[in-house]
Amino acid sequence: MALFPVACEVADRGPAFTGMRHFTFVVPLFAALTGIGFDWLMLPRGRRFRFIATGAAVAVFVALASNAVLLVRLHPYQYLFYNPLVGGLEGASRRFATDYWVNIMPEAVEHLESYVDKLDGPGRVPHRYTVAVCGERASFENEVRDHPDLQWTADWKSADFFIAPTHMNCDRADDGTVIAKISRVGVLIGVVKDRRALAQQAAHQN
Repeated sequence: MALFPVACEVADRGPAFTGMRHFTFVVPLFAALTGIGFDWLMLPRGRRFRFIATGAAVAVFVALASNAVLLVRLHPYQYLFYNPLVGGLEGASRRFATDYWVNIMPEAVEHLESYVDKLDGPGRVPHRYTVAVCGERASFENEVRDHPDLQWTADWKSADFFIAPTHMNCDRADDGTVIAKISRVGVLIGVVKDRRALAQQAAHQN
């Protein structure tokens, strides 16, 4: 039951768009089989099996502890977890789906707001800036409600700033000076770019 759907996918080379979500129904089966296997290994069977049982218990503890530490390091982007077979998040970066839902938006907007506040300086009249986003407009506007000087724009060429995840190389879709990097476990997952100079050049050309 656990192996058959995965084997069919491999044999028929199905699309498996974004991978894991198409196979979540086999996870409980593999978890149950793993539990049964470790339970059998840890059952007391005399002195000869004591080392095996101890080793199995240690393996379970190490696996749970290492995963817990990794999830803490990924916070709040725990869904970017990738297993060691693919090399973790580093191995999956730019190869598989990472920040598909652009959950970096709150952190990216926080960086941008801090940067803009420094640009305007105390006592100066706030300047209105346009921001292009490689993601949903609503997710951006929900984060800048308290900062009305940042406005979403669909015109990337005239945008002052650009926010993008590295998912699908979206961060490379537009140029600009990187003013903020969002990373987890040493892997870049999103950027904020200042493209005001490019926007001015585009305006002069037009």
